[in-house]
Amino acid sequence: MLDVVEDGLALSKLTNDWCFNLSTPQTVERTEIIGAVQAYYQALGKKAPIVLVGQSPWQLIMLKTLLQQGLDRGLEIAVNQPSKDPFAPHGARWLWRELSRTLNEQTTRNVREKLAHSMERGPLDFWSTALKTVLADLPLIGPWSKLTPSLTEEHTQWTKQLELTAKNYFKGDSFPHLEQKYMLEFPFAVPDPVFPNQVRRELVNYAIGNQPGEIRAQVIANLMSPVVSSLYRFFAAPSDLDMSVAEQKEHELKLLGLINITELVFTQSLVGKLPFFEFLAKTVPSFRRSTENWKKVEAMLRLCQATPIVLPFEGVFLACNQPTIQKMDAAYKLHAEDGPALSFSDGFQLYSFHGVRINGSIVDSPTSITVERILHERNVEVRRIMIERFGHARFVKECGAKKIHEDQFGELYRKEFRNQEPLAIVKVKNRTPEPDGSYRDYFIRVPPTMKTAREAVAWTFHMSAKDYFPDEES
Repeated sequence: MLDVVEDGLALSKLTNDWCFNLSTPQTVERTEIIGAVQAYYQALGKKAPIVLVGQSPWQLIMLKTLLQQGLDRGLEIAVNQPSKDPFAPHGARWLWRELSRTLNEQTTRNVREKLAHSMERGPLDFWSTALKTVLADLPLIGPWSKLTPSLTEEHTQWTKQLELTAKNYFKGDSFPHLEQKYMLEFPFAVPDPVFPNQVRRELVNYAIGNQPGEIRAQVIANLMSPVVSSLYRFFAAPSDLDMSVAEQKEHELKLLGLINITELVFTQSLVGKLPFFEFLAKTVPSFRRSTENWKKVEAMLRLCQATPIVLPFEGVFLACNQPTIQKMDAAYKLHAEDGPALSFSDGFQLYSFHGVRINGSIVDSPTSITVERILHERNVEVRRIMIERFGHARFVKECGAKKIHEDQFGELYRKEFRNQEPLAIVKVKNRTPEPDGSYRDYFIRVPPTMKTAREAVAWTFHMSAKDYFPDEES
């Protein structure tokens, strides 16, 4: 039965098309995002939610925070939000602009008429009515922190049913073979925690940024796991404690370092095997007719193409616009050497080097990298990138690395770090002359277990020292 799908080229084309769509910034209209959300809820048999579209993951957290504050407090904070706040577009109250558009597009005529009357009475009255309308539509008792996302739970249930149906339908060796091929070729088949964790850690940095303390406290609670956020008042600095703003932010950062950020759903991780099953269904129509989950499959794939990051709830759905910049390396890890690897239209951005989150100055201001800064960097991967940008040869000369061995193959240097893995670099001379007749030295990082220069050079050729007898090195 699977003979018709035993086409490696077709499967490769499927994975290539999906990888391109998920790793390349797409222009998706706001109406398409709203339509995709509503179609998925309809496929699940749920009432269509009010859909709010933020420009970045940060705005999703802020939308949740300001709505959670309730009517009076939410208004007070939003209206008095300082214009210098880097997380709001200059000259616009993005939250209220989004609320007004949403309620005019997705509510009944009576609600729209009520909004029109409130607008005549002034902006504060309009915003009050808009916020009250959103909150009234939510089936909530108490703060939003008690509301858990429903989309991931629903998704897990029906995708397991779909997978079981497929395994029962396609029997024999062909199905496991195709499934394995897909899993190897499609990097988004298995949820990758690196991308979500990078975005979440950047949100932590934004959470202790320049916004007022009254917003910052609630944002931090929203970035916590539900259990910790419910106990936030026990962890937060006492109100009667005399702390400077800098000390308070340092305290909050330490607190955030102890918790797991939850709730944000990254749609890439929801894709999984769905394109593979869709491929099988298109190739074998009888398989498509064997399960009732195809409307859910198509709706979920449409949703994953429309929005990268969401906060889904029963009564309201917070969706994120596509990034304006998204750069990845060949392994589909976030990577850019000339600017941010991920950037959204409101200024939220993330710098990454082959999947490692780094400070933007490492890319934008390489001259700011100094030996002292490298030596004080605790993250081994970030330090490796800084040394690479700084230059191995220059680092060896300036950091005080000790030469521990020298032979005809090269020189082995070692730099010790307190409570961390040592750094080992081998210096080798290129035996092929440059155009001017000179010979260039190369500095190559090697594992810290290397004892001799010969062993280190052999390792760069994937060989052991005893097997390394080059007649001529290139």
